[in-house]
This record gives sequence, C-alpha cells and structure tokens, in this order.
Amino acid sequence: MSIDLKTASDDDLKKFASELSAETKVFYSSLLSGDGVSDEVAANMKKIKENKGKLYEIEQKVMENKQMIYGERSFIEENRQLLIKNYVAAFMGNRQVANTNTDDIFKNRYAILKTLNVSSQVEMNFRDSKMNEAKVEFLDHRSKLNSKVEVVSEKMAEANALLIEINDMIMSGNEEAVQFNKDQITTNSKLIEAGILPEKASPEANAARIQGNSDRMGALLERAKANSEKVASIMEKAKANRAKILENSDKIYARREEMLLNHHQIAKNALKIASRIKGKEMSDDQMTKLKEAFDAIDTDKSGAIEVGELKNVLVKLGVNLPDDQYAAVFASADKNQDGKLSLEEYAALVKIGLNM
Repeated sequence: MSIDLKTASDDDLKKFASELSAETKVFYSSLLSGDGVSDEVAANMKKIKENKGKLYEIEQKVMENKQMIYGERSFIEENRQLLIKNYVAAFMGNRQVANTNTDDIFKNRYAILKTLNVSSQVEMNFRDSKMNEAKVEFLDHRSKLNSKVEVVSEKMAEANALLIEINDMIMSGNEEAVQFNKDQITTNSKLIEAGILPEKASPEANAARIQGNSDRMGALLERAKANSEKVASIMEKAKANRAKILENSDKIYARREEMLLNHHQIAKNALKIASRIKGKEMSDDQMTKLKEAFDAIDTDKSGAIEVGELKNVLVKLGVNLPDDQYAAVFASADKNQDGKLSLEEYAALVKIGLNM
C-alpha cells in the first residue's frame, strides 16, 4: 500500500501504520525520532538479511536430507524384513524339509536292508555292515550339519551384538534429542519471562550473535552436503543388498522344489519297500536251509523243538539270557501252546529274527 503523506487523512495514516510489519515500524520510528540508523546497526541489518537467505538454502538441504534419510531407512528396514523372510524360508522351511527327507531316506535304507534275502553268514554280515555303514553316513552328515548350524549361530550372535550396538546408538541419539529440547524449553521460558534485555540487544551484542550465526551456518552447510553424499552412498549399498536378497529368495524356492521332488521319490521308494515287506516269503533255498537247522536243533528227533533244545542252540550262538527270558521267547513262538515248536512255528520265529 502506498500513501501520500501530504494529502492523507488521520484515518488513512492509522490504517497505513496498522499494516506495517513490526520491523518496518521500528525502522520508521528511528527515522522520525531523529536518531536514524547507525552504520553499525545498518551493517547488522544487512548481515541478518544475508543470513536469512543462506538459512533458506541450508534449511532446504537439511530437510531434503531428512526426507532422503527416512526413505533410505525405510528401504533398509524392508531389506531386513525380506532377510528374515529368507531366513525363515531357508532354515525353518528348507532345512526342516531336507532333514525330514534325510530321516525318511535312511528309514527306507534300513527297511531295504532288513528285507534283503540272506542265506549265509557272509550275506548276513554284508547286510549288518551295510546297516552300520548307513548309520555312520547319517551321523557323519548330521555331525557336519551341527557344525554348520553352530557357525551360523555364532554369526547370529555377532549380528545380535551389532543390533544391540545400533540400539545403544539410537538410545544415545534419543537422550541427546531430549536434552536439546529441555535446553530450548529453558530458552523459551527465559524469553517469556525477561523479554529483551538491554545488555543482550546492544549493537555490539547483536553483531557478535550475527557473526556466531554466520559461522555456525557455514559448518552446518558443509555437514548437510556431507550427509547428502552419505545418503547416496548408503542407498547404493542398500539397493545392492536388495538385489542379492531377491536373488537368494529365488534360489531358496527353487531349492524347495528340488526337495519336494526328492520327497516324492522317497515316498515312491517307501511304497515299494512296504509292498516287499507285506509280500515277503522265504525262498525254497532258505526253507531247505531252515529245515536243516530245525533238524539239527531237534536233537531228540521228536519232530519238534523243546525249550531246552532252543536254549542250547541260542547259548551256542552266544545269546545268553536268564531262563525266564528263554521261556518267554519260546512261548511267543509256540502259537498253539503245546509246549513245543513245529517247523512252521520255528520258521515264523526265524522270520521275526530276520525282520521278514
């Protein structure tokens, strides 16, 4: 609003004055009072105006950094959640499927070996040593996996220690922010209570404050520029991590498919083994050898085996049991409870011993 002071009415002057800013009113008051504005005050005014322009630039940079940093942190947090997803899929998912497959494979192995037709001690030794070999392979595999799990657990413990360190840094930052706020609240309270103190508002004091602001602004701008470069660098690392995380995710689920195919083959083998167990019968050669063994045990040639005869042959084979256990074994095989074992009952007992 412009006004002609020569022709303006009192109301016009009052309206004009009411629309002036506080700073402009002070400026006009100084002119009208005859004091004018000293060179020192004018220099302070100029410097303050320059600082306002620089502050606008710095504020734009600092707040832009804030936006970029929180976007960066969000991206990193998304990576962390994707990493946890991969961990769950790889360890709680794939690892457990693989472990179950391993257990089922060796369950099948033992069943296969137990259902093999053996007709001599050499073949029995082959079967039994293969069962021991399977156990060695299983335990060797499990032991190596245990070692790998421990290495991973150690790394996870180190990661937890790093997360604790990160939390400590965040807590320290929170403590600093709280103290900063307390100090600024104190400053506000003093301004409310005391207002402008003459010793704080002299041209000399103002000049010192203005220069202090200018010095801090220079350091602040340099820090803002460094932060901007740091944000860009960290974001590049986070993007590289994201690419690796997604690549690992694809590998995890591709491996899951391999495991499920393995499981399908294991199940097919289990069905074959079950059919073999259900339909297992002794061969003619085995029955001939079993009859020869039966006749040899039947020392009194009664055509049946008594408990004493069974005990004698078991002792010769190195099976030493209390008498009541010999009797229990005999009774379990004596299906018709006539106190003796027929050839058929003896054959059934041998089948149990051979896991047929």
